[in-house]
Amino acid sequence: MRIPSLGLSIRGRLVLGMVLLVSAGLAVANASGIFLLRSYLLDRVNDQVSSIAPDAAENPLPGAPRNLCANPRDPRGLRSDFVLLVLDSEGDVVCSLGPDLGDAAPELDEADLVGTDEVVTVPSVDGNSRWRARATSDDDTGQTVVLAVSLADADATVARLTRLSLLVSALVLLFTAAAAWVIARIGLQPLERIEDTAERIAAGDLTERVPHYRRGTEVGRLAHALNGMLAQIERAFSASTTSETRLRRFISDASHELRTPVAAVRGHAEMWRTGISDDLDTIMARIESESKRMGDLVDDMLLLAHLDQSRPLERTPVDLLSLATDAVIDTQALQPERQISVDAQPGASPPVVIGDQSRLRQILANLLTNALAHTPATSPIEVAVRARDRHVDLSVHDSGPGMPSDVQAKVFDRFYRADPSRTRDHGGSGLGLAIVKSLTEAHGGTVTCTSSPGSGTTFTVSLPLAVSTS
Repeated sequence: MRIPSLGLSIRGRLVLGMVLLVSAGLAVANASGIFLLRSYLLDRVNDQVSSIAPDAAENPLPGAPRNLCANPRDPRGLRSDFVLLVLDSEGDVVCSLGPDLGDAAPELDEADLVGTDEVVTVPSVDGNSRWRARATSDDDTGQTVVLAVSLADADATVARLTRLSLLVSALVLLFTAAAAWVIARIGLQPLERIEDTAERIAAGDLTERVPHYRRGTEVGRLAHALNGMLAQIERAFSASTTSETRLRRFISDASHELRTPVAAVRGHAEMWRTGISDDLDTIMARIESESKRMGDLVDDMLLLAHLDQSRPLERTPVDLLSLATDAVIDTQALQPERQISVDAQPGASPPVVIGDQSRLRQILANLLTNALAHTPATSPIEVAVRARDRHVDLSVHDSGPGMPSDVQAKVFDRFYRADPSRTRDHGGSGLGLAIVKSLTEAHGGTVTCTSSPGSGTTFTVSLPLAVSTS
């Protein structure tokens, strides 16, 4: 069952609930106390009436009703709140003992009194008070003796108790409301801290976390759940920001890198159209060359975009020693005069890794192409395959001029060229080593560069060794 909130805060609802609960308890306690007191006082009056007016058959009053009227000055010990009346058979008052109460006297109805022989409640003539009365009949004379005792004192006592109970209940409720407000304020302080944290997060600080509380409490469990949710939101937002940054960089790099070949193609076409050059073969060869360079550049950028999205690669066992041997043979065909060797140290297990064979081949091809492009033709190149622990190290070492430390820090950046004198026409796209890094990380490995001026350069790719199933 859903309880309406009435537009109140949690603190207001807690205070209201506490006040209502205490009010109900006070109402039950006060009603029970007043009822018991009223019953007790009524029983006392009944006992007084019964003791003064006993049953006529068993213990008749001293002096018959006819004798009571003969001695009107005898009060028989009655106080002013007692009235003794003698009624004839018609219900008229023959005589009475007690003070003259006027309209405060009980209003007697013979039909309510005669024949019941029980104590009953009757109102006063003016209706402002009540009396407890009992009638005793005298069969010989036909007269009835009525004894009435006022309930004014009992009603006044009950009224005073009722007013006192209401006053005390009001004070208790005020104290309860104040105490409940303070307790609720203290109890809800963790929620206020969570609210402050949420406001700071909404302002853009996703590193904020809700304060920790004991896991056994409701607030502690809420804080733990919120921190888990915030961590996931931060990771998702970070991944989204990273993806957006990569996309912007991709678009910026693509527009920047494609500008030169597009301009070259347009320039050659304009030269032919305007008649500046009529060497069609040369113009078409240049257009074809620039178109091929654009195609290679687009392929490289698409591969990087593919890797940025963490798309899965093929997973098959690949022998890196065989891969390195094939790569060396292919590179040797490009520069037969260069000395290129393979240094194999397979260890106890064959250097087999789990990965995409074509992408691993591309890693090695890019490293060898980079060595060919940045070293003299007389500089030897060594490809080494070494198995160690649970990894396989595939390294390419050249004896070229080497690189300073500031260049090494940027060598894997996209579109970075270590030699500023190399133009886009004669140099690469600047994506080869960036592709090596992305492909290596996609295979769960790492790539490092070790170099110093005059000592050559070594690129080392470390990949996890395939687990043997034997």
